[in-house]
Amino acid sequence: MTGTTVNRGEEFSIPISVNSTSGVVALQIEFNINTDLYSFSDVSLSEDFAEYNISSAFNEDSKKLIVAIAGTKPMEKEGNILTLNLLAKEEIRGNVSEEIEISRFLANEENLTKNVNSESIEFIGKPTSYSLEQNYPNPFNPSTVISYQIPDDNVDVKLVIYNIQGEVVNTLVNQSQNAGTYQVTWNATNNHGEKVSTGVYIYRISANKFSSTKKLMVLK
Repeated sequence: MTGTTVNRGEEFSIPISVNSTSGVVALQIEFNINTDLYSFSDVSLSEDFAEYNISSAFNEDSKKLIVAIAGTKPMEKEGNILTLNLLAKEEIRGNVSEEIEISRFLANEENLTKNVNSESIEFIGKPTSYSLEQNYPNPFNPSTVISYQIPDDNVDVKLVIYNIQGEVVNTLVNQSQNAGTYQVTWNATNNHGEKVSTGVYIYRISANKFSSTKKLMVLK
């Protein structure tokens, strides 16, 4: 099994490979499925093993998926034998590292579980809190990037640049946004597209009950 990175709500596939199939006519693979992070969609054989029969069954109580592969003659090829298709949950919070564990691996009824290797999958979930980051670069010329995080969906977000007198210079964001990490580029212009003068400016975000303010500096 090989590792990957998956975003919340995203479909993803895990290829399962075998290193040696000499004399093997049947395989049984048992997976532990963490339903807090993802759900099982389906499983499919690779083209090289298309002549074999495959069946799968998922037990909701034990959270185990059992996949059985069988044929009438020994397997002759190695490599990718099947693909496990899964769906990451929308409700994942934060970044979570998780192995999709093979808890049992049988070849012709011989238990070879100890020979199984797997890698972790990184699930990228909703941010756990609101935040506004310091712009980068700072000071800057001609542009800078402002990053922020929203942990909830359907949030009215407003990100505004002010001068030191408190007057609005440029409204960078004024819309409803879903949970995620965002980056906005400011090219040191006002709402009319005109370049602003050198100096210190303030940027402020408001989202739900969250608000935060930071300073930045424009250079010529």
